[in-house]
Amino acid sequence: MTWLFKNNWQRPQKSDLIAKMGSQENDVALAAVNELRQHEWLTNGGLKRSRLLGANLQGANLQDADLEGARLEWANLQDADLLHANLREAFLQLANLQRADLSQANLQYADLAKAHLQGARLQMADLRGAKLIEANLQGAHLGSAVLQEARLQLADLRGANLSEANLQGAHLLGARMQQANLTSAYLQNAYLGEAQLHGAYLAQADLRGATLTGTILRRADLKETRLQGARLGMADLQRASLWGANLQGAHLLGAKLHEADLSNAHLQEAFLGEAILLNARLGLANLAGAVMTNCNLQGAHLWLANLQGVDLTGANLLGAELRWTHFDEASRLPDGSQWEVDIDLARFTDAEHPAFWRSDDPTSPAYGELTPVRQ
Repeated sequence: MTWLFKNNWQRPQKSDLIAKMGSQENDVALAAVNELRQHEWLTNGGLKRSRLLGANLQGANLQDADLEGARLEWANLQDADLLHANLREAFLQLANLQRADLSQANLQYADLAKAHLQGARLQMADLRGAKLIEANLQGAHLGSAVLQEARLQLADLRGANLSEANLQGAHLLGARMQQANLTSAYLQNAYLGEAQLHGAYLAQADLRGATLTGTILRRADLKETRLQGARLGMADLQRASLWGANLQGAHLLGAKLHEADLSNAHLQEAFLGEAILLNARLGLANLAGAVMTNCNLQGAHLWLANLQGVDLTGANLLGAELRWTHFDEASRLPDGSQWEVDIDLARFTDAEHPAFWRSDDPTSPAYGELTPVRQ
């Protein structure tokens, strides 16, 4: 009888405290959180699927809280401590989580669409399958976070730290990621079409098989990045650093690579048709078997580059530097002819050469009047 009486007494007290936790008055909500913790109801699963819409939990201590499936839409969780919290499948649309500590929190399949997470700490958080569409993560700390298959379409990640984060298969269509730190991040098969990564740091990141069609990567740091098989058609890589990057088999149709640094890059079997490489640096790059038809290499530097088996049909080589470049009999030159040992390459690079070649194909960048090489 004593146990039954105690259990029946606890039920209304617990439900009353949960109701108070959902209050829009911060002091009422915080007092309820503290009392729920004293009874261990905060961490023993008693708050699963609770309704806390619009709750004012600013600054709340929710460490280790079990809020799986909780309804927290429009909740104010600014500066809240959610370290190790369980928010799996929680509803946090439009919630305010600015500067909240979600380190090592479980946010698998949580809905954070349009949530405010500026400056939030999410180091090592588990966000697998989470929905972060149009979420604001400016300056957020996501180092080593797990974001596999997360949906981040149109999310704002400007200046966010995602170093060593796992974004395999993540959806980042149109995401704003200017100046974001993705050093050594895992982005295999991620979708980054039309994302904005101007000035982003991606050194040693793994982007194998990723889609970056139309992505803006101007001045991005992609040193030693793994981009094998990546789709970079129409991507904007002007002045980007791709030193030592691995782009074997990558697709770069029409990519803008003006003044990009591709020194020591691995571009074997890459497709660079119609790519623009004006004044690009390709010294010591390996382009064996690459397709560079109608590619604009005006003023490009190709010292010691490997061009064995490359197809340069229709390419513009005006002013290109080809000293000590390696060709072989499988290499095809801009006029469609095969390379030979005694070939005079100056007729493709030197406008003053008596037999200087220009294409009669209007789709070739070598067609028509000459354009000056910008030094």
